[in-house]
Amino acid sequence: MKSFILSISILLLGGASIAQQNTLVKSNNWTPKVNNTEVEISYKLADCNFVMEGFHNEYMLVKYKNKTNQNLRLEWKFDYYYNGNCANCNNTNGEDIYTIELKPGETIEGKCEWPTKRNTMVFSKFLNRNSNAVLTNFEFTNLKIVKNN
Repeated sequence: MKSFILSISILLLGGASIAQQNTLVKSNNWTPKVNNTEVEISYKLADCNFVMEGFHNEYMLVKYKNKTNQNLRLEWKFDYYYNGNCANCNNTNGEDIYTIELKPGETIEGKCEWPTKRNTMVFSKFLNRNSNAVLTNFEFTNLKIVKNN
């Protein structure tokens, strides 16, 4: 099986001054974050109420679309910004490395499901607790796309 790696270092939205702003858009529609010839990655914010677990939180749901006729494997580091400050940019322990595999033409979409799926849902904020912390931005850092025939 033939494969090659296209490594893309993505710093979406530029430098720290932009990352400080609340750049996430709350909408019922998907908002594109990465869009190239191989993949489209979009997000939307959703209120998820998990009654049995006692959680009523806002999550960022993520949708991945393979735009090719080949199997793709995506690998990246999620960098999360809460209140404009990166919560994990200096982490080097690997716990923020994510992967997802997509079949040709496949779309995988985050949903309000418990237990949460690590690569399709990201905590944004509490809705039933007092907390000022809110997800204001995120980045797909060092996104790698591996194509397999």
